[in-house]
Amino acid sequence: MSTLSLMEYIENIVGGLCGFFLGMFFLTFIIYLPFPKANYGFDIITVLIVEAIATVFFFTVKFFISGVIDSIYKKSGIKDVDKMTGEQFEHWLELLFKEYGYKVERTRKTADYGADLIIEKENIKIAVQAKRHKNKVGIKAVQEAISAVKFYGCHKAAVCTNNYFTENAINLAKANNVELIDRDKLVKLSMDRRNN
Repeated sequence: MSTLSLMEYIENIVGGLCGFFLGMFFLTFIIYLPFPKANYGFDIITVLIVEAIATVFFFTVKFFISGVIDSIYKKSGIKDVDKMTGEQFEHWLELLFKEYGYKVERTRKTADYGADLIIEKENIKIAVQAKRHKNKVGIKAVQEAISAVKFYGCHKAAVCTNNYFTENAINLAKANNVELIDRDKLVKLSMDRRNN
């Protein structure tokens, strides 16, 4: 799990805890309100204070983590990528790979035989399939990339997406030495490029 994925996972857990304590605070308050003098067997005011403090604490932590994640996404440009068309995404990848020193050739817009870009560096040619998607990328994209290797005389294949890959796509890619560049890797590539 990448650092970014881990941060998003922690953000979700912290958000859940914040919601839980907020719900408990309101539930305790609703129970206390009509019967403030009742004997609850515990100090209900203390419980309300603890629940309020826990809610504020977890809200603050979630707010901080969300800010860090948003900052990373903003610096990497991934939010802009999410709004691109497929063709714009290919052009964005072309510029990204060029900044890493690759020679880049774009294939035909239609009947591209499974590759959108052919990149080359140090005499290694890679067929790149670009998939800007709202959902996880499946096995078909990996199959297309594999087929492009022989057609374009490449050494290997890669699939790039602004999203993530299904388990089947990951398994097929491993079996065929296809490099998968998912959202987290794309963010890292973009951030590293901007930091250089």
